[in-house]
Amino acid sequence: MDYSYGNTNNLGVQWALADPVAKEYHSSGPRIDRYVVGSDAFFCELRWSIADVDGADECAFGFRKVEAFQANIDDYDEMACLNSISGDIKSETILNGGSTVATDLTAPSSGDWADGATHTVKVKVAADGAVTYELDGTAPTGAVAFSFDVGEIVTPFFFYLNDSNVAGAVVLQQLKHGRQ
Repeated sequence: MDYSYGNTNNLGVQWALADPVAKEYHSSGPRIDRYVVGSDAFFCELRWSIADVDGADECAFGFRKVEAFQANIDDYDEMACLNSISGDIKSETILNGGSTVATDLTAPSSGDWADGATHTVKVKVAADGAVTYELDGTAPTGAVAFSFDVGEIVTPFFFYLNDSNVAGAVVLQQLKHGRQ
């Protein structure tokens, strides 16, 4: 899927697998589109490319709480993701509506995101809520410890926002998610 349509400053795309207004939103059991932290371990993985990385203010993938969509990625209540910000790869976390903790990562195999490069991002949540990351099959260094609250209902999500010089083609190539 190419998300380059609407290549305009401050426009982008976001999606989440779980619909926050669905009648089953407060369901306590896991489903195909959401996971309950503490029920078991799970993951989400996305392979995608960015044509012009410095044209992406945000290009993030990971898990967030099932809640209403926010215009600003930093306004979610709980989140753990990897985010390419103008090509600089960071882990970003939010716990209980607090401030976003953004940490610059060092990826031994691939470095920062280069124009036109394709990467695979994987976010794993252990049964106790602890989050770990992989970039192209390798754990990047520098991520700070983070855990979702046990009982939190989370869903895989993608968030992309253009900068003034726009990112061009942002192509999602493969999505996987499930239990570990």
